[in-house]
Amino acid sequence: MPDSFESKTGKIIYKMECNWAKMISKAFARSPFGGIKQMPYYDSITLLPLFYIFFDYLFRFSGGNALLVQLWDELALIFFISLIAFDFDSRHLPKWWKVPTALFFLSGIAGIAASGYFGRSTLDGYRLIYQPILWGIYFIRIFSKEESRKKAIDILIITGTFISLHAIAQIVFKVPMQGNWVDTTDVISLRAFSVLGSPNSLGSILIMHIGFLAGLIWAEKDKGKKAVYVFCELTALAALYFTYSRGAVLALAGAAVIILLVKNRRLLLYLSFAGTGLLLLVDKGAYRFYNLVSPDTISNMLKDGRLSKWAYALGEFIKNPAFGKGYGQFGGSIAIKYGITDFYTDNFYLKTLVENGLFGLVAFLLFAGYFIYKFAGESDNRIQMGISIALIAFLLHNFVDNLYGIPVLTFYYYIYFAMGISLIKHAPKEVA
Repeated sequence: MPDSFESKTGKIIYKMECNWAKMISKAFARSPFGGIKQMPYYDSITLLPLFYIFFDYLFRFSGGNALLVQLWDELALIFFISLIAFDFDSRHLPKWWKVPTALFFLSGIAGIAASGYFGRSTLDGYRLIYQPILWGIYFIRIFSKEESRKKAIDILIITGTFISLHAIAQIVFKVPMQGNWVDTTDVISLRAFSVLGSPNSLGSILIMHIGFLAGLIWAEKDKGKKAVYVFCELTALAALYFTYSRGAVLALAGAAVIILLVKNRRLLLYLSFAGTGLLLLVDKGAYRFYNLVSPDTISNMLKDGRLSKWAYALGEFIKNPAFGKGYGQFGGSIAIKYGITDFYTDNFYLKTLVENGLFGLVAFLLFAGYFIYKFAGESDNRIQMGISIALIAFLLHNFVDNLYGIPVLTFYYYIYFAMGISLIKHAPKEVA
């Protein structure tokens, strides 16, 4: 059978990488970096970016140099990629992910060529979408080592549990919110936000954490470990409740339904009954959902809320339906930063439609959907089911907010992305 286009392209990329890796390895072997791999705790150092959420918090609230606050993650990315560059060997990396990833990067460049280049705003808009993928590529390499992969799982669990406990503590001690995160018709006055600064952002990172933990619980055979995972899962669910983020809860529920509908319909039935019961029993959380369809809420959304913003965005999309206005030109943090607009879309996909047109949105959906299809197709690996739930939940949450534009959230999205790719290559039936 003749090789497919993807297979042929993958072989070409692999040969190029081998030659590039040899040159890089020789250059670094002669440089001061040549002995880095022999440093004590080298493997642990390469895992430091997993604490991104805490570094991000420190830089944002340290009151330090404004330029450093903006650039620290780029500098960290360059440093850590340089750290492993001398040790680069493409034989450690699975090959199947490279072609769709390369095509997605190229689709972005093609989008710039079609919609126009508008200086720094275009570069920053492109970087916002594609730079987090480089972190994913970095961790695909790191997770090729089983020991590093297992340490990473432990770090992700500890980090997520700490954030969950911190969020619960905020409610217990009645820590005031930093912004106006409640509607005038709400009965709640406090929402957890932890170190993210926003209840919706906290909800988004928690639903990824909850999905991943669900896979670990499902896969783990050791009763002691399973009990620890269950405790961490319940803690995260409690923290998610205290965010009162309707979008996050619905996104997690939707992701679980999608995966379980395909993989385990009986479990889906049990969880549906349990979820409905909880929704009816917990008064304030339930009221948030009931309030969503109240006449006052709908009127507010139509006047100056999400529905009015979405209607305006659709009108802008119709003006440039194929390739859009261009990166960084509408409805997000980049456009606001450069004074192009003060309008925030509250929907990543509508923002993408306006900025990148149907071409850009389809490219993104094909890229994200391809990998979730690969992960969910690993029927013998329950951890992959959890990763699939985590990724789908984050993507669904972006229907009601522009969360992909928040670097700390996309960083962890691509951590789970890298974990999924690594498990397909290195441990198709592994239990953490």
